[in-house]
Order: sequence, then structure tokens, then C-alpha cells
Amino acid sequence: MDAVTLDSAWFKWDWAVRHSQLLQSDIDSTLKSAGDSDDSVLGIGHEYDPQLQAWIVRASSVGPTPIRFSLLTGDVVQSFRSALDHLAWFLVQRVPREVPLRETQLRGIYFPICDSEKQFDSAVVSKLPGVGETDLAIIRQFQPYFTGDEDIARHAFRVLANLSDHEKHRTRQPVALRLNSVK
Repeated sequence: MDAVTLDSAWFKWDWAVRHSQLLQSDIDSTLKSAGDSDDSVLGIGHEYDPQLQAWIVRASSVGPTPIRFSLLTGDVVQSFRSALDHLAWFLVQRVPREVPLRETQLRGIYFPICDSEKQFDSAVVSKLPGVGETDLAIIRQFQPYFTGDEDIARHAFRVLANLSDHEKHRTRQPVALRLNSVK
């Protein structure tokens, strides 16, 4: 067997970061070209207000989000999710075993993302067979249920799992832009 390293997980993580930077750059350039291209997402209007003695800048129109934003977002989501699953694979593969795992067990190895402690305890049996308590304690502390019931839906891993499941198994996911700041 080849030496088990974390390289694969890090490569996937790096790939996700690169795709997220590409997506951010594409969004930025599309917004900067507002009104200047066929795929303009945001039209900008402005007017001078003499009472305020200031220019008022407004979004004059909001167009459809380009499909490529959804496709790039899907690439980012799947790469981040895959990085976590590669981490799970690493953790399971480094466990010394007298009897190798069966093929069905190998196919069930995934990074668990759970909304309750009970769900986590149940999931690690099949998703992380044989992984030690020290590693499980680290994974446990990053689970969505640690944030409290009202914040589970917004936990980064819960959002990632939901997006990954829907994008992979159902359909391309719509992407909505939210303006965080004006430069």
C-alpha cells in the first residue's frame, strides 16, 4: 500500500480555494462591467442631489446571474466537500488493521457532518471505522450541533453538505449575489 498522507486532501482544498478566487474575480469583473456587456448583472444609475450636495448612486437594474457563477460555485462546493472526504479517507487508512475493510465499508467512508451528538456517534461507526478517539474529538468539535440549535442551518459544514447534496444529486443550484460593500 502507498504511504498514506494528507496531500490529497490539501490538493483538493487548494483547488477549491483557486476556484473560489476565480469565481470572486469573475463576479468582480462582471459587476465592474455593469451595463457594458450582455451578461451585465448590475446596472448602476446615478444622479446629483442638490439638497444633499452629493451624488446618489443606485442599482438601476439587476439582471439574471450568469450560469457560469452557479457552475463555478458547484466546483467550489464539491472541491471543499471532497477535501473533507479525503481527510476522512486519510484518517481511516492510517488505522493499523489485521483484517482489511470490506469494499462496502470502503465505499462508506466520508467526513461526517451531523446535526446532533447522537447522529455523530452513529455516523462515525460506518463513515470513520476504527478512527481513534483523539481524531474523533477534533472532528466532533467542528460539527454543526456545537453551535446550538438555532445556528445549525448556518454552520459552514451544514451549508456545505446541503449545497453539495443538492448540486451533486439534483440540479445546478441558483446563486444569488449579495452586495457586501461598495468600493
